[in-house]
Order: sequence, then C-alpha cells, then structure tokens
Amino acid sequence: MDTVSNTAVVILTVLYTLLVIAYARIFTRSHGGLAEIARPLLVGTVSLQLASILLRSFMAGACPLNNRAEFLSLVAFSIAVTYLIVELSIDERSTGVFAVTPAFVLQAIATVDVLGRPADSGGRKLGLLDSFHTFAAIVGFSAVALGSVYGILYLVLYTSIKRGRFGLFYRKMPSLETLSELNFIVTCVAFLAITVTAGLGLWRYLRAGEGAVSLFHAEVLLTFLLWLLYGGCVLAKLFFGFGGKRLAYTTVLGLLVMMGILLKVFFTPGFHF
Repeated sequence: MDTVSNTAVVILTVLYTLLVIAYARIFTRSHGGLAEIARPLLVGTVSLQLASILLRSFMAGACPLNNRAEFLSLVAFSIAVTYLIVELSIDERSTGVFAVTPAFVLQAIATVDVLGRPADSGGRKLGLLDSFHTFAAIVGFSAVALGSVYGILYLVLYTSIKRGRFGLFYRKMPSLETLSELNFIVTCVAFLAITVTAGLGLWRYLRAGEGAVSLFHAEVLLTFLLWLLYGGCVLAKLFFGFGGKRLAYTTVLGLLVMMGILLKVFFTPGFHF
C-alpha cells in the first residue's frame, strides 16, 4: 500500500509539473509541445488523482485525510477539478497557469511529506458523514481561493486599462468580460460546495445533539456568512446582471472570510480534528 501511494504521489507531481509548463506556454501564446495537449493532460491528471483517492479510501476504509500530505493533495485535486470545470464551461485556457501552479506547489509539498514520513504514520479515521463534510469544505474553500485569483486578475486588468497601460499583462489576459464569467463559474462551484458543507455540518450538529448553542461558534457563523455572500452573488448575477468589478471585489472579500474561518478552525482545540 505504501509503495503504491508513494509511486502515485511521485507520478502526480510529475504530471502537475508538466501542466505548469503546458499552461505557461499557453499564457505566453506559444504553440506546439505540451501546449497542444494541455487539456487531455489535465483530464488525465485529475482522473489519476481521483483513482488514487478512491483506492486509498477503499484500502483504508475511510476518506484519506489522516495527515497533512493527504489534506494538501486533496486541496490540489480540488483546485484542478474546479479549474477543469471552468475550462470546459468556457474555452479559455490563458489563465490556466494561475490555477495549476498552486495545485502543483501543494502536490509537491504533499509528495515531500509522503516520501519523508515513516510508513503508517496516519492519524484519525473519518466516518462517512465527516468525510463528505470535510471534502465538500475543501472543494468549497479551493473554489473560493480560485475565485479570488480571478477577481484579482480582473481588478489588475481593469486598473491597467483605466490607466492606459497596455503592456505585457494586458496582451496575455483575456477580456474583462471573460474574466468576470470565469469568476462567476467558480463562484457557483464555491456556493454549491459551501451549501453541502453547511448542510452536512448542520446535520452533524443535530445528530450529535449538540444543540443550537454550537451553531453560534465563530467558524460556523463565518461559514454561514460565506454562504450568504456567494449565494447572493449567484442570485444577483442571474437576476440583476451582477458581475464585473463588484463580483471581483466580493470574491476577494470571500477569501478574507475564508481565511478567518481557517484561522479559527486551526487555533480551536478539538474542532473537527
């Protein structure tokens, strides 16, 4: 099992490295080479990582979230999947390097952790409900982070155009309208994932009989705020054409709220883990 796991993380790190090179070539408007197979390479990487996650889950009898390496690998997977959804929704690949690069960094750190730790050094096993809850949270937070990237790219490009600076960044980026549409797609993914996270979390509280008092913890309230923020964005876009600079600022704000949640969770003894 350890041999299979170690081999898988090394292969995944190599694939993510190739993805960074491929999408960097697309960003620089280069042709040929890995740029021509960027999407199949992305699909193959995501498929292999999904198969690895399912295999480890089956072998361990629980979601593979027992240590930092598995957590980082799942975050990398979530970012890659979210970006794949974006790319399949809108045939725009010039921003791909901004998504696959952080996924590569996280997977590389996970690989170093896996190869450097003793065998069977995992931690607590999660139950089915907790596994879905935690995985949905990882997907949601990854989408929030990716959405903030698109928001920042939009604001930088908007400022460049407003000031009449049509340099290298302007030439490499898609239009403001495209960036806003990409941001909205990621916002929808984030909202759906946060909805699942909040719903399963509420069910968990009620099933454990922890009472309504537990729902007023800071991290729970911040998650509810994030859900309202992204749900409001989705509804405002669908019914009132909300987007552009307002959506960009909102997704950056969402990143700050998410960071508040993570800080509270990490520094709260006994919460979740």
